[in-house]
Amino acid sequence: MWNMMCDVMPTIAEDSISQRSSQYSGEDANFEQLMVSMLDERDKLVESLRESQERLQETEARLQEVEKERDSLNRQLNANIPQNGQQSVDKFHIRHLMLYEIRKHDDTTNATNAINVVYPGALNTRTCQRWFKKFKNDDFNPFAGIKSGRPVADPKQTIQELATKLKTS
Repeated sequence: MWNMMCDVMPTIAEDSISQRSSQYSGEDANFEQLMVSMLDERDKLVESLRESQERLQETEARLQEVEKERDSLNRQLNANIPQNGQQSVDKFHIRHLMLYEIRKHDDTTNATNAINVVYPGALNTRTCQRWFKKFKNDDFNPFAGIKSGRPVADPKQTIQELATKLKTS
């Protein structure tokens, strides 16, 4: 019977047991080495992340500084330079533009429209027609008709004349 069992059961060599244990210990060593390399890689990634976060914070701080500077410059620019349509144009300048546009177009409507494109609401067609007549009569004096806003007569004298007429003092 012993012979029959020996024939059926394969023999287990002690070499194979030692090979298996060495195989497991080799796999354990490989696993341990893999874990160590993964931890090293994780440490490198964490350090890289930390550096990237620092650079991001520095960049955001610089961005805030630049935005403040931009806003400050925009405020200065808006305070010192009038926007289109808000440009202060004196009548003298408008009359020079009318003369140019009338010579160019020979039509008051087109001249008025061209000036109003650049300076919206600066001129109406009737004013342009009046100046067109002056220019046709060789009256090119752009100062004609400009009033300083001061009364021609002395207001005290006018009041004195009125007092004299009313016989009051």
